[in-house]
Amino acid sequence: MNKEKIHKLSLRTYKNILNFIKQYYEDYKIKNLFITWSGGEPLIDFNKIIKLSEEVIGFCHKNNIKFEANIITNAVLLNKEVIKSLQKISVSNIQISIEPTEVLDSINRPIKNTNKSNFNNTYENIKDVVGLIPIVLRIALSKKNFTKIVSFVEKLKSDNLFFNKVNFALGPLHIPYLNSNLDYSILNDVFDSSEYAKAYFDIYEELLKKNIIYLTPYPSLDNECGAYKNNVFTIDSKGYIFKCFENVFDKSESIGNIKNKKIKLTYKHTNWIKKDFDFEKLECYHCKLLPICKGGCNMVRRFKKETNIGNFLELGCNEWKYEYERGLKLYYQSLKANEKN
Repeated sequence: MNKEKIHKLSLRTYKNILNFIKQYYEDYKIKNLFITWSGGEPLIDFNKIIKLSEEVIGFCHKNNIKFEANIITNAVLLNKEVIKSLQKISVSNIQISIEPTEVLDSINRPIKNTNKSNFNNTYENIKDVVGLIPIVLRIALSKKNFTKIVSFVEKLKSDNLFFNKVNFALGPLHIPYLNSNLDYSILNDVFDSSEYAKAYFDIYEELLKKNIIYLTPYPSLDNECGAYKNNVFTIDSKGYIFKCFENVFDKSESIGNIKNKKIKLTYKHTNWIKKDFDFEKLECYHCKLLPICKGGCNMVRRFKKETNIGNFLELGCNEWKYEYERGLKLYYQSLKANEKN
């Protein structure tokens, strides 16, 4: 999103989204529809989300389509009334992007045109709505914040938030990989895959030792990125369609526009579906963890390949590749601890 301008959903895009969904149903007779509202900050344009959702839900009911939604927000505008409205439009859970401290929040998520933080406002809003709807606090793990995660989760527990429909999720620090205007100094904060894996499991091991959590992560066979799937799309405020949400800033990465109702199988589109790399020339082909990571992140691979910064394969790998024995032992320990308790 352009930092100097807030892009809201236009009336034309609003209508085109409805037409796109209707046409997609006619073409594929879908039985399920899931929408993630994101941004920018989606709650800025909340009324349009409500109205569009109501029309989509009406269409789904008429055609026996199961509808569900979630929302990704910074929670600055979140309150009990907003929660009630979200639940009426089938939003089943909320993901809140957050930093573990106010200082880090002021650096990485400052209020526009200031160096101030929304951290306290966000945290108080979470406390205000706790228990009303499942909330996941998504923390982008970086070299700046990884030592602060455990104390943050301790705070969640002491404030009776943790496990009261509030949980946390760690993920790698995402950057707009193919942005020509990218400030490459941000790469100093980004872990490579092996570093990220160590920090990730260090955090869970400490949380387990302190009895803050009761189960550590377990590898899943169903965690493939939606960008690789034929029926998953990201649509921006002007109707441009992308496969990866990291591309939204760059129209050259668009695979079409919903004003055309149908998506053509262009070279860009099919490259995402086939993952745009040759398995046999990469160690993925021989890696026993391939069923878990599905080949890693294609955006990271493209970035590393096109910029020639470091090993483009390594940065796309899943954390389980480097710490799977340790991760499984931690999971076993957590299961045994639960049996005793």
